[in-house]
Amino acid sequence: MINSSDPRTNIFGASDTQKMLMGLNTKGFKEFWYVKTGEIESDFVPNKYTLAGDLLEEPVLKTIHNNMELSPVCRYNDYLRANLDGLHNDTIYEIKCCNYESVLFTGVKKDKWYRKQVQVQMFVSGIRKAKLCYYAVMPHEYETGFLLCAEIDSDRIFTHDIEYDKEWIEEVYLPRFEFLCKCIEDNVYPWEV
Repeated sequence: MINSSDPRTNIFGASDTQKMLMGLNTKGFKEFWYVKTGEIESDFVPNKYTLAGDLLEEPVLKTIHNNMELSPVCRYNDYLRANLDGLHNDTIYEIKCCNYESVLFTGVKKDKWYRKQVQVQMFVSGIRKAKLCYYAVMPHEYETGFLLCAEIDSDRIFTHDIEYDKEWIEEVYLPRFEFLCKCIEDNVYPWEV
């Protein structure tokens, strides 16, 4: 069942939090599990929105703090790691580039899960201060030409302090994480246990 020859399999990241906590019998969870265990390859195809996030992350971080440490990786154990976007003065910075209207008017749909991702980052890193930063991207800025030489407008960076939620980590996240690790070790499907 598990393809242990691929070094990316059997490792959960903080950004996997939403999928890790899905119902075990759901199609979404099963697809996630098959990818994580190397049974199938991810069918993820980048689009202009994910490309914007990738290309704007570093310029946004440098706009926040010029001497930001970029992309540090923290490990909890063999199964869990957190790739931080940025780190400055013992504070984690998680950057999300979202369309202008959702940041300012309608709300970011996945805000709850982005906050949970940051919780896991704080847990894994041992750092208990974090900021979730949304950069409001204008519609025309999703064009590749702009993204390759983007000038960041600091007035469109919206920062939210995230308080560490030890109770959620201990009562919700860790039990599921430990269960999934045991399933990997025992080479079983979580929905069959």
